[in-house]
Amino acid sequence: MIELLNESLSSANILLTFLLIVMLIYWFFVILGAIDMEFFDFDLDLEADMDVDVDVDVDVDVDADMDVDADADADTASTASGGPGIFVSILQFFNVGSIPFMMFLSTLVLCMWVISILTNYYIIPNKTFALGLLFMIPNLFISLFINKIITTPLVYIFKNLDVAHKDMDLIGHLCTLTLALKGGQLGQAEIIANKGDHLSITVRAAKNASFKKGDKAVILDKNEERGYYVIGQIDEDLEAFEFKN
Repeated sequence: MIELLNESLSSANILLTFLLIVMLIYWFFVILGAIDMEFFDFDLDLEADMDVDVDVDVDVDVDADMDVDADADADTASTASGGPGIFVSILQFFNVGSIPFMMFLSTLVLCMWVISILTNYYIIPNKTFALGLLFMIPNLFISLFINKIITTPLVYIFKNLDVAHKDMDLIGHLCTLTLALKGGQLGQAEIIANKGDHLSITVRAAKNASFKKGDKAVILDKNEERGYYVIGQIDEDLEAFEFKN
């Protein structure tokens, strides 16, 4: 244990150790419920035009959506020119967008940290910080393939959850906010499915609406292009809606 601690804090491994600690802190807050697992989600959608939407506020709300047009002609052109088609295909190959982005990043950092520790201890002992940075390039390449093997089973789990979620008509349903949210902001909410399963959905608060963590809200509409739901406060004038749960 002492040897592992010494290796973790060595100059060659200190950067990856720091990143691993950041990931552990993130998952600690996820377990506490202070942060949603899909808070920093990275979506790839092949049925829409390529678009990047990043919202950053004081609460560090980050929503990155990348939509890619899968039209045959556009795909052929972009691939031939080495454009977005190739880049998105690489991301898809390594399961980016198929599982929550922070889960992908956490397992990748863990793989890189383990490889760095083992190589520094058994193969190239006492690497300097500069050599450790240089070694991160092949380390990243190897870790991406290992990470793909590790995360592939998770792809099918989250795919089935996503299908179940998309097949549901959620308009008029009540949801519970998992994070505080102000008007126009994107965030996360939870609904209870027919079988009692808890599903997490991306929501955007209606204008002038404000929610605290744990508040109930009603789902008013869905943005099909972006994949988020518009929610309003229950005490608003919502006579047109029949609450379904």
